[in-house]
Amino acid sequence: MIEFAGFNLPLYYSSIVSEHLAVRESVGVFDVSHMCRLLVRGRDATALLERLVPSDISGLKDGRAKYTVFCNESGGVVDDTIVLKVESDEYIVVGNAANREKDLNWMLKHSTELDVQIDDISENTALISVQGPKAAEIIKKVAALEVERLQRFSHTRAEVAGHQAIVSRTGYTGEDGFEILLPECSVDAPDKALEVWGEMISSGAQPCGLGARDTLRLEAGLCLYGQDIDDGTTPIEAALTWLVKSGKTGYIGYETIVQQMRMGVSKLRVCFIVSDGIARRGYNLIHQGKKVGVVTSGTYSPILKKGIGMGYVDARYAEPETELDVDIRGRLCRAVVKKPPLYDTAKYGWGRRHSSVG
Repeated sequence: MIEFAGFNLPLYYSSIVSEHLAVRESVGVFDVSHMCRLLVRGRDATALLERLVPSDISGLKDGRAKYTVFCNESGGVVDDTIVLKVESDEYIVVGNAANREKDLNWMLKHSTELDVQIDDISENTALISVQGPKAAEIIKKVAALEVERLQRFSHTRAEVAGHQAIVSRTGYTGEDGFEILLPECSVDAPDKALEVWGEMISSGAQPCGLGARDTLRLEAGLCLYGQDIDDGTTPIEAALTWLVKSGKTGYIGYETIVQQMRMGVSKLRVCFIVSDGIARRGYNLIHQGKKVGVVTSGTYSPILKKGIGMGYVDARYAEPETELDVDIRGRLCRAVVKKPPLYDTAKYGWGRRHSSVG
């Protein structure tokens, strides 16, 4: 167990590798109740979110979800979030645990003249994530839900293990998966969450901790806030340009983001595979003897059985298959820039050729 954002959380239950492989090959379950959850309601709820993010919120239909980022005035990322549109003028914003107070204050700061109510529901709800190619099979066992009709980045109300919940087809692993939001389930009275958790495990899901969550997201090329993206990094530099709706104006950070899209940037986030060694945060990335970047995340990939990482490099060296070196405590180890995800998408990930139920 480790302390994280005010919670005691499991780093692993059995081992990071076994939990990682369970999610890639079968199904795992994570307790992610530490994540920030904000309920945004009111006539101007859509207008507020349109102001905060570069993505299209007004076009989001009821029952759909969108991954996006809050940006500051200089284009930096305040937080990366998933926005669920519950119904007209009502949204749930899921953010990073460490940014809970920050996100709430940011939204309140930019909503003073708007008809909107923002409530922090983090401690009065639970959030459980079921991930892996067999996740749909588990959900079919424990939930009154037609899994086949729930598309990726969609959500619906459903009964799960006898409790009302909001189920979204989302996750942070690269695999097919579902996140279950349980209302009226507080930190002090978690009985509903314990029952749902128990049903998931008895139905075949392997409990997983923070360690596997990190190795899985890094294999999938997904950013971790505070390491790979932060207030000083724009979505363009972070290779998240796809989050920016073409032609949208007026959102916070618009001027910087549009200028970077037109003129380019000096640094870019890349993923890479290391031939021999494990890259760690802060290690230098080298090209022909010259430092050209720095590692922001690094680990061992149980699928590739090699070191993998993420970092920022001079934009000239960001093309896939560019060869670099990682300075690992004075030893130069070859690294090759790769387009994420870093695993074989025919064998792993939500888009694999032989998908399971749903």
